[in-house]
Amino acid sequence: MKKLLWTSTMALAAVACLTACDDTSSSSYEIPTYKSDTSLPDTCSMEVAKVDTAYFACFENKWIEVTDSATIEQLKEGLDEEEIKAKLEELETLLVKPANNTPKPTSSSAQSEVEGSDDEEDSSSSSEEEEEYSSSSKKKKNKDKDNDDSGSGSGEGGSGSGEETVKKCGDETYDPKTQICGEGNKVLSKCGESGYDPETQVCGAGNKVLGKCGDETFNPETEWCRPKDHKVIAIANTECCGDKKSCSFSYEERPTRYYDKTDEFCAIHNDTPTRIYKKVTIGTQTWMAENLNYETESGSTCRGTKVSECGYGRFYKRDVALSKEAPVCPSGWHLPSDSEFEKLVAEITGKAYSTSNDAGYKLKTREGWGEGYNGDDYYGFSVMPSGYTNSNGVYESEGKTAMFWSSTTSESIYHYVTIRDVNKILNIMSLDLSSNAERTIRCVKD
Repeated sequence: MKKLLWTSTMALAAVACLTACDDTSSSSYEIPTYKSDTSLPDTCSMEVAKVDTAYFACFENKWIEVTDSATIEQLKEGLDEEEIKAKLEELETLLVKPANNTPKPTSSSAQSEVEGSDDEEDSSSSSEEEEEYSSSSKKKKNKDKDNDDSGSGSGEGGSGSGEETVKKCGDETYDPKTQICGEGNKVLSKCGESGYDPETQVCGAGNKVLGKCGDETFNPETEWCRPKDHKVIAIANTECCGDKKSCSFSYEERPTRYYDKTDEFCAIHNDTPTRIYKKVTIGTQTWMAENLNYETESGSTCRGTKVSECGYGRFYKRDVALSKEAPVCPSGWHLPSDSEFEKLVAEITGKAYSTSNDAGYKLKTREGWGEGYNGDDYYGFSVMPSGYTNSNGVYESEGKTAMFWSSTTSESIYHYVTIRDVNKILNIMSLDLSSNAERTIRCVKD
């Protein structure tokens, strides 16, 4: 049976009735309208009909549903024949399909006439035309889809057949393709089915939302970011330094109360948590990796350019530093002796202590000592050029010298360690010092 193809010529024949069927020669044709539960007439000639919102055209006693948007607009406008011709000439092959509820032609003569005209040549021609039509139809579908997408409304209440491209989130608008409306009406970027804040988070592999920590990222399920130095810390290695009330808050709420037990510890004085300190293990010894900053009732003070934050730690007078009744080092730690400093030097240099060692270079910070005098801070011991206070109570040598109290004494001679800018040596010194003399302190673990 010869297949029915809908071409521009056929469309013209179908819609030409807009003028030809009008006895009054009016330029407009009123399209018959049927309800959805009513079938179209069994027979048709040159007519156009409407069922609810769908349009149908008649050709060779068959109803064809017209789905091309441009043709529908023409039918709505009721244009005259010349205008219809002009517009149809601009159209490509129209996309149409037989109406689902359209009765088949009942005329046997019409049926046999159609069947009788089917021969091998017509079949070949029909096949070629159908292939050409199918290709054109696909192009038309894609073109119509693009037009529908680009014509979709914007904002809430936007018109168009496409999905809304902008929605409201509180007082803000957002694009649902790339954003979501989060808690508190905060617009977030999409990461799979979740949302994230680009200022503090990133969308990681597998659409996993990760936190930002300086130049690093972290998994908030197993890690957290320490704000003071942007260090990523494993939750499993996290402990709290504070009383019960302080530790009732999370590390996100009170980050200064929490520490990484792998390289920090909580100092306890008189059974009270006082401060978190860095620590470093060199050989078999574990040292404080920063100067003691414990405020005593008297005899301790902050000095130098870092005085506002007590950045060098506190400077302790001789008798306060050496007190056995009120030790300044926290519980489980003590003021190191000469022999413990000697052991530190031997561990660093691989040799017994001597005054020509280069341990000072390995312990000094990488900046602050002046060009050509900085250390490499190999162990993270981080000795800063904090200066000292002499026996006359005068503070001096900031940027050039660091001095630490030793617990070793002999009669009126007091011992201390010196690291200077001009050399790489850690020297153990002894001197008759007055009670006004001040040095910093590095405690060592018991």
